[in-house]
Formats: sequence, C-alpha cells, structure tokens
Amino acid sequence: MKEKPDLRTALSQSILIGDGAISTYLYQQGIPVGVSVEELCLSRPDWVEEVHRRYYAAGAQVIETNTYGANRERLSRYGMEGKITRINREAVRIARRGVGEDAYVIGTVGSINAGRVPNYDPAEYRDMYEEQATALLHSEVDGITLETFLDLKELLLALEVIRPLTTKPIIANLALIEVGQTRDGHTLTEAFSTLKKAGADGVGLNCRLGPLEIQRALENTIVPEDTWLSIFPNAGRLAQTDGEFQYKSTPQYFGERALSFREQGARLIGGCCGTTPEHIQAMKKSLAGLAPLPRINPVPVPKMNNDPKERLVVRSRPTVVEQVKKETTIIVEFDPPKDLEIEDFLTGVRELDKAGADAVTLADNSMATVRMSNMALGSIMKKQTGAEPLVHITCRDRNLIGQQSHLMGLHALGIDQILVITGDPDHRGSHPNWRFTRC
Repeated sequence: MKEKPDLRTALSQSILIGDGAISTYLYQQGIPVGVSVEELCLSRPDWVEEVHRRYYAAGAQVIETNTYGANRERLSRYGMEGKITRINREAVRIARRGVGEDAYVIGTVGSINAGRVPNYDPAEYRDMYEEQATALLHSEVDGITLETFLDLKELLLALEVIRPLTTKPIIANLALIEVGQTRDGHTLTEAFSTLKKAGADGVGLNCRLGPLEIQRALENTIVPEDTWLSIFPNAGRLAQTDGEFQYKSTPQYFGERALSFREQGARLIGGCCGTTPEHIQAMKKSLAGLAPLPRINPVPVPKMNNDPKERLVVRSRPTVVEQVKKETTIIVEFDPPKDLEIEDFLTGVRELDKAGADAVTLADNSMATVRMSNMALGSIMKKQTGAEPLVHITCRDRNLIGQQSHLMGLHALGIDQILVITGDPDHRGSHPNWRFTRC
C-alpha cells in the first residue's frame, strides 16, 4: 500500500471528508442522555469503536477522537477527574482500531466553558487544556482540532497553550450562536485573522448552525491566505415534532451543501450534532473525484477614517443630555395617537417645535393602552417636521431579544435618543396590580 502523506500535505492538496457526530449518534443508538460519552472509551470501547468504523466505512478520511469533553472540568462532574490521561489515550487507540491505515486521527479538544459563563480563570483553563492536549499528543494523533468555541477569547487561549506543544496541524473552529459574529463580539474575519497569527493552520465553523447558515456566515468572511477552511455544520436546527426533538437536514441535503462548501474553498468538511454516517456518505459521494477550489475572499469594505479631526459630524444639534448640561431645556411629552390618523399629531409637533420645545418625547403605549408605535412615528416626525424625537423604551412588553431588536430598528431609522423607563402596568387581566421591581 502506498504510504499516505501527512495530514498537512493532504489538506494542502485535496478536500478531506471528516466524520460526523459522536454524542448525538450514540444517543440515537440508545445511550442514555446524561452519561459521560467520553467515559465510554473505558467502559464500552466497543460502542465507540463501532461509531468510528461506521463513519470510516461511509467515507470519512479524518476521524475525530471521542474526547470533546475529556478535560478536568467536565470529567469532574462524573467523579472521573483522575482518569483524564487514560481516557484521552484510550480514545486515540479506539479511533485507530476502528479505521484503516489510510485515515487520519485527530485529537478533539472542546471548549471547557461551552457557552455557560463569560468569566473564568484563564490560568486554570490553561492548565486543563495543556493536560488534555499532552495526553492526546503523546498518543500520536495526526493533528488537533479545537471545536465548538463560542468566544474567540477562550479559543485563542487554548490555541496559545497547545501551539508550543506540537508542530502538527491545529484546526481552530468557532461556533456561532447567530450568523453574524462570535459571542464575544468579533466578526469572523477578525477572529480568523487573530487565530492565524496565533498559529492556527486551519480555521472554521462547527456546531450550532446548519449548512446554509454556515455558508451564509462565510460569504462575507475573509479567510487568511495559506489557511485551510474547516466546516462541520449541525444537521440543521433542532426542532420538535410530535413531542420529539429532531434534526431536520437530510443526507441528500448535506450532499448538496458539500458542493457549496467546496466552492467556498473548504478543505475539511464533516458534520456535527445530528449528523450520521449517511450524511457523511452523501457528502463523500458529492465530492468524489473533485479537486479543491481556491478560496475567493470578498472584497473588504473600506473603513471610515477614525481620525477625530476628519470624522463626519452626524448630528447637527446637541443631544438632550449635552443640552441640559449647558442650559435650561424644554422637553414636551406628546403621546402617539390611538388610531391611524397622524396629521393632527404632526401639526401639534410643528407647533411645539415653533414654540421652542427642544425635544418631543413619545411614550411607549402610555397608561398601558394601545397606541401607534413610537418608533415608527418618531421616524416620520423627524423626517417631516425636523423636530427632535426622544423615544420612550419600556421594559414591560418585550423580552431581551425583543428589546435588542427594537433598539436596532431605532438605529436604522436614525433615532439616537431614548428614555428608558419601566412603563405603566396593565390595569386589565388576571394580575392588574403587578409591579416591576426593576427595569
């Protein structure tokens, strides 16, 4: 048999097919939810080996070890913090047994934080990442994949710890809650550039999103030169059907998306939660015999000059906050109408502006009664009268997502002044006398 090239060479020359989910696939086979999937490397290695064998038979060329949560923090929940090295080393042996010599086995290191809390002890995390990675590297894995990191900060910490330990390839994968950016506020272009500079050989996305969402997230992303792109989507979003939670993306759909990933320049393509050997087989079939395509990055949009001397002045008038610090300021509350007629309202605003009002505040359904949206009316008022709207934002009718969406809409409409209040309680319904304790 011809000796296979090392992983670095293989990824530089071709598209490699990765495997799919381990945990969710084991759950489908009857493993109880709530057990340590990583511990199965010790108690039921035959189950884990069979998963690897099925993915390899389906066409996977890169097999990930069953070690996503094989770190001290995760294993301590099951009283197995003393078995970290043993579990990681056994995981590598099991993966090797389950596949042929032509396959690559990469050690999986998952996020310790896993999206739970934004604050943690970096020194403690460094020790845990080094402990797990050392066990994997001593077992002669072909590379390391860092996966399902919601925050660039934590992924960068793990990469900075592991990079000095090996010259083997390291692939750094982020997981997005939504398409636009990482949980700690970085665009993918920024994140990928930072990871490349820190020593990542490959960057990419895994988990959380389905194939189409990941494809869209990458459309406006710049991938650094000489950096492999890795894509491991979930089998769509988790949905509930007849009381049962299921992933909806079919193997056929995954096969079609694999062609799109190739067009985006991906070099390592696999699956994450909800995927099965059938999904991998469909991707393998779609990509059979196809050479990789170069990554064509989008043209970056020039940034505005941040020099304060040349910065454009957006406002022609001082804000209410700026004005009240300098002089007496007159602010008049004028409630939106209860019907669809706005001409009388706009006439009143013009009269108030003419009389010297510095701003007109628009309540948000004052007295807990239905009125026209102050966001829409504030925008119309500003455009048609030139008066300055000060829009009320209540904490009564929207959850956090709704509030954030509302604020984004105000920004899009050019309304940049708000008054945040609790809002009047609804005097109807089964709890007419409820009160907020905070806004």
